Amino acid sequence: MNYPTPNSIFKHPAVLLTLAFCCILASCKKEKQEYVHKKYNPEFVPTIDTDSVTMKISDSGRVKYKVVTKTMQIFDKAKDPHWLFPHALYLEQYDSAFHVNATIQADTAWNYTQRGLWRLKGHVVIKNVKGSIFKTEELFWDQNQRKVYTDKFIKITTPDRNLKGYGMDASQDLSTYQIRKPSGTMDMKEEAL
Repeated sequence: MNYPTPNSIFKHPAVLLTLAFCCILASCKKEKQEYVHKKYNPEFVPTIDTDSVTMKISDSGRVKYKVVTKTMQIFDKAKDPHWLFPHALYLEQYDSAFHVNATIQADTAWNYTQRGLWRLKGHVVIKNVKGSIFKTEELFWDQNQRKVYTDKFIKITTPDRNLKGYGMDASQDLSTYQIRKPSGTMDMKEEAL
């Protein structure tokens, strides 16, 4: 019995076309797509997770804040929607002339977007335009009431005094503040005595 050799099969155009047609039909097969329906908890799984973030936040077309962070996670489907900055936050606040009014640093931060509330935790350091430095372990910034507060130990260093105490209430720009349980030292000039 004579069997065709591979070379003789490819010499006949009809065989070659039939083979090509079969290959095309096989590749055009409609594939069944399968979906995995996985439930997730929006309290623990972010909708957006980004790395190496530098963003500017504006209001009425004017830049008010600059945020720099290693990681930003947005939990906009959570019961209390928020942004999480788990690996440090650096924030600059600008005035209307785009000068830096204050800088804020913290190990971790949360921005509760619907409440207009920021929570800063771990090595919180704030510097204002007057040269005052505020250091604490936890601080809250209520943007709606335009105030900053803490119940934790706070240290405030100004050009002329060092203050310490527990708890503080302050204006949003930290130009005025009150320590709830103060202690500290003040330099006084001899003429004042």
